[in-house]
Amino acid sequence: MGDAVSELAYPVIECSRGHLVIVHDETQLRRCTRAGVRAGWYDGLVIVDSALRRWPVTLLQTRADGVVGWLAGRLVADLELGQPGTVDLDDVRQHVLDVLQRHADYWDADGQLDARLHALRRAPDLQQLIDGLETDDP
Repeated sequence: MGDAVSELAYPVIECSRGHLVIVHDETQLRRCTRAGVRAGWYDGLVIVDSALRRWPVTLLQTRADGVVGWLAGRLVADLELGQPGTVDLDDVRQHVLDVLQRHADYWDADGQLDARLHALRRAPDLQQLIDGLETDDP
């Protein structure tokens, strides 16, 4: 399929190594760090887009994001997306809930974990699920 990043329906959820990240656009998707690459973020990375398509991701190469990026370890990733499959909202919701509960210390740093979990359980679509993760007051 090649570089199908432009086919993604944003925002997307990146899922890797038991963690997740919300990404709002292609520029943000392609940003990475040397530390993240070394830690294996791209090993088994899967993206779920707003159209509830599940995309396997392969890291092709990275390059420095300018001189400042080279000094700071900021990179731009060239990605290849595999053939997408569909995913059920309830499966995504369960995965997200599992991640939040497994990393409760991170997701409750602002004291809002219970409110987040409640909002995620009742989110009728992926956009509202993502909104429940990002807001300070879910």
